[in-house]
Amino acid sequence: MTGRLLIFDDEPAVGRMVEKIAQRAGMLARYCSNADQFFEQLGHWQPSHVFIDLVMPELDGVEVLSRLAQARATAGIIIASGLGGRVLQAAQRSAQARGLPVLGVLAKPFSTRALRALLAASPAAAAGGTEQAQGPALLAEELERGLRNDEFFVVYQPKWLLAQQRVSGIEALVRWDHPTLGILSPDTFIPLAEGTGRIGALTDRIVEISLAWFAGLASTAMPSLELNISGSSLDAGLPERLADRCHAARVARERVVLEITETSQICDALGASEVLSRLRIKGFGLAIDDFGMGYSSMSQLAMFPFTELKIDKSFVADMHHSAAMRSVVHSSIGLAQQMGMSTVAEGVEREGTAAALAAMGCDAVQGYAIAPPMRADSASLWIRERDR
Repeated sequence: MTGRLLIFDDEPAVGRMVEKIAQRAGMLARYCSNADQFFEQLGHWQPSHVFIDLVMPELDGVEVLSRLAQARATAGIIIASGLGGRVLQAAQRSAQARGLPVLGVLAKPFSTRALRALLAASPAAAAGGTEQAQGPALLAEELERGLRNDEFFVVYQPKWLLAQQRVSGIEALVRWDHPTLGILSPDTFIPLAEGTGRIGALTDRIVEISLAWFAGLASTAMPSLELNISGSSLDAGLPERLADRCHAARVARERVVLEITETSQICDALGASEVLSRLRIKGFGLAIDDFGMGYSSMSQLAMFPFTELKIDKSFVADMHHSAAMRSVVHSSIGLAQQMGMSTVAEGVEREGTAAALAAMGCDAVQGYAIAPPMRADSASLWIRERDR
């Protein structure tokens, strides 16, 4: 099948040049200079490859990548910019973290050979190489059936205090036991739940399951339960609903930390600030998820009353071979300390990483070096063994 390249660049000279190079390589190619045209062609023409310039007048490249992730795009993506390598690498990491199959990046001006090499790459291989690859295409009807049939369950992953060398809390993570596809991670179905307006129903079910399990640990020294709340779910009724859930489960609100995910979905910053403030007033802790990635911005950190900062696992994983990443992690920890927030580093898979984070002043870590996500029975056993 002939490859199809969709080009999105506001410079006609560059767009037409890329178009000609692709055509000479035996591909079909179409050039778009504005966002409306690009997304219309994306839906109707179904390209195998996409070329995106990061610097655009009406919708920048990062926003385009975010929309592609929400649309579960499968086309291989080539990111281009004249802003330099660090900007390109940051955009690539963000896109890959969202599950997009990125073929590579091009610093303008680029050579014909470099572009042709990326056009020859396989989008499927790129998807397989990302940490969070595109999952199977799921339908809204399947999600409804899953909610109706209780196909969703919870696994629990501990957080470990570095200075005290003990468990500080445990995070509840949703999984889907799909009848034909097996166990699915949240990256596969959360965008669908958000896009269909069913994220609230899914969250409510997970909160109910998690609180019931946590209430059974009352005899242990487990300080907190961490629940994930999508930024798109911050409606005015959320504080009362969560308070009622805690009351019904007989779990003190002060022992519950709400991890706010997908902060890019927050459209009404003022409304979200009011909801988060009410949650804090009711005693809930608030964590900003994946700080340093995507749209977990400094402005949100300053505006919202967070109590905990979670450092994204991609920064933690690259600490050993990247001085820039070590600086980002160290600076994030220092920023949190200045703002009176605790810090949790995600994705810690080696003891050496935990030691380095402790030296930087990080409060807690989470990852396979401590424990993997576990089913309820295994998590209960793991906690009780360390509570003796």
